[in-house]
Amino acid sequence: LEGSSVSTWMDRKCVILNAKHHVSDLGHAALEKHPDADYAVMWYENTAGHTCYSFRSRNGSNADCSLLAGELGGGGHKHAAGAVVNVRTFRIAKPDEPEPS
Repeated sequence: LEGSSVSTWMDRKCVILNAKHHVSDLGHAALEKHPDADYAVMWYENTAGHTCYSFRSRNGSNADCSLLAGELGGGGHKHAAGAVVNVRTFRIAKPDEPEPS
């Protein structure tokens, strides 16, 4: 957690960590270290070239990890969720932008 800081990601205050293991413990430790963050986001790239995300929020907070994960095609619970994104095909549509043909 040394050197970690709060960033804005997907319009939310997050601590973002590159981590493959112990994501729950790391997420809660990051939120404890950074009380101004709403979420902890842990990510890594797997061998298939997909980016794997794990989200954590504080118990009792209004921060809903399942909504964040849902925006990336994943799911989960209010305080713990995840998503796997194929970065080669993932596309976030912009308002008024037509789908590719």
